[in-house]
Amino acid sequence: MWYVGSPELKKPGWRIIEDVRRAHGDLRSLDIAPAQVFRDDEFVELHAFLIQMMAYGWSGYYVPSAEDFFLDFRTSERFFCVAKSAERLGTLYSSLKSWNPSNEVPRFPKAMSKREAAKTTQIL
Repeated sequence: MWYVGSPELKKPGWRIIEDVRRAHGDLRSLDIAPAQVFRDDEFVELHAFLIQMMAYGWSGYYVPSAEDFFLDFRTSERFFCVAKSAERLGTLYSSLKSWNPSNEVPRFPKAMSKREAAKTTQIL
C-alpha cells in the first residue's frame, strides 16, 4: 500500500528506508524487496522502519522472531496486536498502556472465530 496518500510524501519515507538498507549493503529498492529482516543488534534500524510506516500511514507487519505475537499496522493509522494466547495479549496490552490501547475487538470476517478474535487488541 505504498501508494496511499500523496506521492510527494511517499518519496521521503522511501528514501529514508532505502538509505538505511543501502547503509547495510542492501541495494534493492522497496519495489523489488518490500520486506526487511532485522538482526538483534539492529534495533535502531527497526525503529526507523516502524516510524516511517506509522508516520506515512503505510500498512505492514512487524513479526518478531521467536515470539508468539505480531503487529498488524493499518492504513487507518491503527495497529492491531495478534497473539497466540490471551495471556500474551494481556502482557502486550499492559506494555502499551501509555498509548491508551483499546481492547475492543474489531470486526473480522466470519471465518474468524470468537476465540481467535479474543486474541486481538486494537491500538488506537
